[in-house]
Amino acid sequence: MKKIYILSLLLFSLLLSAGEGKRENLALKGLISATSGLQADVVIDGNRKHLYWDGGVTAGKWTLEVDLGQVCLIDTVKLFFWWGDTRYYKYFMTVSADRKIFMEIADGRKNTTPPTANGLTFTFSPVKARYIRLHILSCRENGRYGHVREIEVYGKE
Repeated sequence: MKKIYILSLLLFSLLLSAGEGKRENLALKGLISATSGLQADVVIDGNRKHLYWDGGVTAGKWTLEVDLGQVCLIDTVKLFFWWGDTRYYKYFMTVSADRKIFMEIADGRKNTTPPTANGLTFTFSPVKARYIRLHILSCRENGRYGHVREIEVYGKE
């Protein structure tokens, strides 16, 4: 009987710890806007592998902004650019609780590594934020186009 009790406790403990690793993507409840391009809404639809946002043919800077709808305590942002060839993007990412004061959470201004299907994960000390901005400065492909498949945001509401 004691062995069954110990095994039950062990199984219960494993089930509890398995649930801790699963976190909700807060961006799925948000809104998205873009300075240019089409179909920005696909960037927060929860699907990393299908459609992507295209910032347009004009050379220059592109910005995507995720509005979580309320201030949340966030600590991780995952970014999935277009992958599958040799292009790479130069970018940086900021967050804000009020759209007035922004804090940088990622700096890819000197990036020369093509993205992969694994995406990029930025983990930082928890910060109160409602707005997450991705600033794409250039793309290796003639400096044109900004392509993003997904932005995921993790933390607590």
